[in-house]
Parts: sequence; structure tokens; C-alpha cells
Amino acid sequence: MEFEELPAPYTVVANLPYAVASPLLIRLLEARRSIPLMVLMFQREVAERLVAEPGGREYGLLTIIARLYADVRLAVKVSPGSFRPPPKVESAVVTVTPRPKPAVPIEDEAAFLRLIRVGFAHRRKTMRNNLCHAHLTAARCDALLRKAGIDPARRPETLGLEEWGRVYECCRTLGIQIGDWVK
Repeated sequence: MEFEELPAPYTVVANLPYAVASPLLIRLLEARRSIPLMVLMFQREVAERLVAEPGGREYGLLTIIARLYADVRLAVKVSPGSFRPPPKVESAVVTVTPRPKPAVPIEDEAAFLRLIRVGFAHRRKTMRNNLCHAHLTAARCDALLRKAGIDPARRPETLGLEEWGRVYECCRTLGIQIGDWVK
């Protein structure tokens, strides 16, 4: 469905198909200017990723994308016994309230998202190693991360949204072109 064809504003209430819930959420966030509220049911693990805090296993790319564009809250967990027939997984309802503008100031949303993807490309590697995989020299990576106030030895899952925003801004001020990193 093309969400852009619906008359705005509209609220989305859905039990998303679990196999495609994450890409659907991203599509809904792309149409966020028309959607003041989303109430969505996910598989519990996906819901927990959406509301995870930095430093945990659940925290990652999806968490950052959702928080960039929306306030996300876990509303209620739903047991398998609530359905007939009961599924083999637990579910959770999440409220997603889109923001009028991204949570951190960014000029180029596509470049910011490429930076996040590069940062999480190798989850257990350090920020320095992940950025070096993006064709930056080790010295350039260290300079970028120091300017952003980030220890190059930190792992991507430990950085909060504001810290990712600082890394992005430092890329811009240092003239580092994120556009060629990842499509």
C-alpha cells in the first residue's frame, strides 16, 4: 500500500506481519508527516529492540532509526494465550509518536542513516574499526571520533542517538563524505 495516497492525517493501528514488521515500520516512519500516532504489535523481541537503551544487546540500527524519527514506548506485552491458535512467540504493543523533526539536527538524513549502517556493519567491532572499513584511514577515524568526544575503542551499541549525531556533525565539519560509504 502506498501510505502517501491516504488522506492525511491518519492513525495506524496494526498487528504487523512479524516477518516484515521492521521494513514496514521504516516505511511508516518515512510517511511520518501524515501519521500523528501508530499503535503497532510486534514480536516481543522486535518491540524490545525499539525501546532498548544503549549498551544492551537489543540496541541497534532499528532502535536508532525509530528514535531519530519518533518517540517509541512499550505499551503492553501480549502472551501467546491471547490468540487462537496461540503462536509460538510472545508479542508486544508499541506506541510510536512521530516527531515533527528528527531528534538530532541533521542536514542529510540519507547520509546520517549511511553512517549508522556503517557503524553497525560489524556489531562487535569498535567504532574505529567500523569506520576504517568505510575507507577512512585509522588516523582519520581517530581524529573524527576524538572531535566527536567518542573513544575510538567504543562499540556502536554503546553510543546514544546524540553521540551518533555528534559523529555525523563531525564528519560534515571535517569534510568526510558519508555519501560514498554505503548505499
